[in-house]
Amino acid sequence: MIAAAGAGRAARGVRSRAAAAEGGNLGFPGRGGVGGSGGGISITAGSASLTNVTLASNDVGSAGQNAGGGSPPPDGTGGGFKTAAGGSLTNTVAATNVPTNCAATGPAISDGGHNISFSDTSCPGANADPRLGALQNNGGQTDTLALGGGSAAVDLVPAGGACPAADQRGVLRPAGPACDAGAYEQRPATARLSATTLPFGRLRIGLTSAPRTITLTNVGDLALSPTAATLGGTNPADFAKAGDTCTGAFLALGASCSIGVRFKPIAAGLLTAALRIADNAPGSPQQVALRGTGIPKFAGVAITGGDVHLKKGKVRIGLSCPRKTAGACAGTLTLKSAKAVSTGKHGSPHVLTLGSARFTISPGKVSNVTVKISQAGRKLVHHNGHLAAIATAVTHDGFGTRKITSARLKLLPG
Repeated sequence: MIAAAGAGRAARGVRSRAAAAEGGNLGFPGRGGVGGSGGGISITAGSASLTNVTLASNDVGSAGQNAGGGSPPPDGTGGGFKTAAGGSLTNTVAATNVPTNCAATGPAISDGGHNISFSDTSCPGANADPRLGALQNNGGQTDTLALGGGSAAVDLVPAGGACPAADQRGVLRPAGPACDAGAYEQRPATARLSATTLPFGRLRIGLTSAPRTITLTNVGDLALSPTAATLGGTNPADFAKAGDTCTGAFLALGASCSIGVRFKPIAAGLLTAALRIADNAPGSPQQVALRGTGIPKFAGVAITGGDVHLKKGKVRIGLSCPRKTAGACAGTLTLKSAKAVSTGKHGSPHVLTLGSARFTISPGKVSNVTVKISQAGRKLVHHNGHLAAIATAVTHDGFGTRKITSARLKLLPG
């Protein structure tokens, strides 16, 4: 297989005196056929079979002296392809060559199928516009003529029909449902997402996360046009867009846009949604799975108030950890007298710390926490027959939240 392209308007094309020539994925634009004939390709002896070739905008100029002795005289014809002994065109595009696309001085050029001859019918094939772009770098090692939107060459080869494995740039064929005619295989607008899943982790209900960004890139030859970016799925209200440069954008090959998303849980548990981007690419809408876990507002532990009995200098106080929390309830329980008390004949009344204890309780569980009462506290209980106290729990959940709860107690002798 030959892969080549003309180098511009001064290109002289290809001239051959070989008995036979065969090519695939060639693109020849330029001016000045050799010897005044065959501006793109001139076969002065023998025949040529061309497959998936693009011959465009070649100009033989005026008839001149034929450089190949013994071959047909120059006649200023066949701006795209001229052959002396026939040949064939298959999956080939010939367009706007001057004065004609094809010329044969011997046997006629046969039609191998799926050809275009525009805007004359000198070559075998359909007289339809291939919508060729300018000769330029479209990727690969040589300049090429891209097929524009609505090109008659796109998918011209029937599905399953024979064509080279790749085009002149190295793009695999077919890029769509079928191979394109000519040396260029047009890739439809193709959306590539930077990620297909955005995990947000755990977040307290009522808070809003920092934005996470999805980038959409066009890796196709045709322009990508996103028209809308919406949130859907199971829990769309728990997420929000945070910036959108995609909707209404016109993305050429390699261009990108971005959409930001925030997590703002309003419910507890695993929350899922989908970012859906509607565009003109296959598979639209493009989807990104969104996932986060809502953590309930932490209420702290509940303290069981009421009467508690002093036994062997200790009391047991019931604490319960909420079922819906980010982790175990852990903290410190402190008991103090409910009002200022005197602990000696000459002491000033003051709030007496009776004791404290640390605790760790699993979500949804109840635990009796043992607190050792100070000697002064025990004396007051036994002397007065009771002691009013306040139990205060400072609790931290597994999400770093601190909560203070309290309850009134009455300490009684055991």
